[in-house]
Amino acid sequence: MWYNSLIDPKDSEDFKYINFTELPPFTDKHKSLMCKTLTPELFAKLKNVKSSKGYSLSNVIQAGVLLPDLDIGCTMGDEECFELFKDLIDPIVKDWHQFDPATQTHKSDLNYDRLVFTAEDRALFAKYVKSTRIRAARNISGFSLPAGSSMEDRLAVEEVLKTAFSNLPNNLKGTYFPLGGLGDQEDELRVRLSLSLSLSLSLMCVCVCTPIFIHTLSHPHTHTHTHTHIDTHTCACFHLPGVAIHMC
Repeated sequence: MWYNSLIDPKDSEDFKYINFTELPPFTDKHKSLMCKTLTPELFAKLKNVKSSKGYSLSNVIQAGVLLPDLDIGCTMGDEECFELFKDLIDPIVKDWHQFDPATQTHKSDLNYDRLVFTAEDRALFAKYVKSTRIRAARNISGFSLPAGSSMEDRLAVEEVLKTAFSNLPNNLKGTYFPLGGLGDQEDELRVRLSLSLSLSLSLMCVCVCTPIFIHTLSHPHTHTHTHTHIDTHTCACFHLPGVAIHMC
C-alpha cells in the first residue's frame, strides 16, 4: 500500500490529509508537472520533510495525485515550503513560467510611462475592448497559504485585512460585511459569490478544508462603486472601475 491512515495534525472533521508512504502509482491520465518531476529518488529524499507549520511532501502532492487533470499538481502550505521542497518546485516553476528560481531574479517595473500605446493600438483598443481588469495577487507573510490554512489562520488573516480596510483613504472607505452577520443580505451575497466558489471547489476539496473557505468569506463594500471580498482563497480582492487587486 502506497499510503496509510496516519493522522495528520491538520486534519479536521471536514477534511483529511493523505500520508503517502511511497511514490504514488501515477497513470497515463496524470499529466501534471508534479508527476513528471517527482521521481522515486526525489520522493525518498523529501518524504519526511515538513515545514515548521507541519506541511509535508504528502500535503504538497495530494491535489495532483487525486486530480490527474491538473497541470501543476502541487500546492504550497506556507512560504517555507518553497525552500524546503525547491528540488520539486523549482523545475516546475521553470517549466511553467520559463523562469529559473535558482539563477534568475524577478524584475518589477511599475513605471507606467514606459508603456507603449500607439495610435493604432488605441484604435484597436477602442474598437474591441469593452472593459479591462488588472489583478495583483499577494500573500500575507507569516500566515499559512490556503492549502495549509486552519480556521485560526483564516480568522487571523481576516483581522489583518479588517485593520487594512479601516485605514483606507476616504475615497475607498465603506462598510465591512462579515458573512454570518448579514441577516437577510447574506443569502444574496452568497449567490453573488457562488460563481467564485464553483470555479475552485474541485481543487479545494482535495487540498484544503472547503467549509473553512465558506465560513470565512466576507465582503467589504465601499461607497464609490468599489468593493472588496475575502474570497475562496482567503484573498482580499479589490474591485475598482477597471481594476481588481487580489491580496492572498
